[in-house]
Amino acid sequence: MGIAAAIGVLSPFPFYYWLWSYPQTWVGMCGKGRDPCKVMAYVSHFLKLIQFLSLFSVSTFSWPPPLYFWPLIAFGQFLNFRVYQLLGESGTYYGVRFGKNIPWVTEFPFGMLLLRGTDLENLQRHIPILMEARTADCLIATSIVARTASYRGLSLNYFGVGFILVYGIPLCV
Repeated sequence: MGIAAAIGVLSPFPFYYWLWSYPQTWVGMCGKGRDPCKVMAYVSHFLKLIQFLSLFSVSTFSWPPPLYFWPLIAFGQFLNFRVYQLLGESGTYYGVRFGKNIPWVTEFPFGMLLLRGTDLENLQRHIPILMEARTADCLIATSIVARTASYRGLSLNYFGVGFILVYGIPLCV
């Protein structure tokens, strides 16, 4: 079950790599009259559901959750809200790669939270301590997400941290 969960957790990353590397192929597949960012958003939400279900399949829950659960969920959702607020759907879903003009944003969190790959890997080493995880599979899946996100560059490092803090910790405790 752990291998299937790891595959489910990793499933979006080849898709994102392909879109970033070959954006015009995606635009052509979407066809004329369809917004490639909107189609990408639908596919990304489906892949996020697969990630959630994959982690859910190897996780154990405890109720009530630890006290750090609520601030992490709230902060993660705040970051999600800010990204959509500042970039919009086109900016969030690779619009710049699909030929759209997306303005440069420096407001929080973009001008403040700068994590390099090494920072994320250091955070990854401490996450098992924070999680108090009860299953090895969940640790493996969370570790793979952190390590994979660290190779994607600044924007996905930000995404990777949000994913781990928002989805990894509540599902693993």
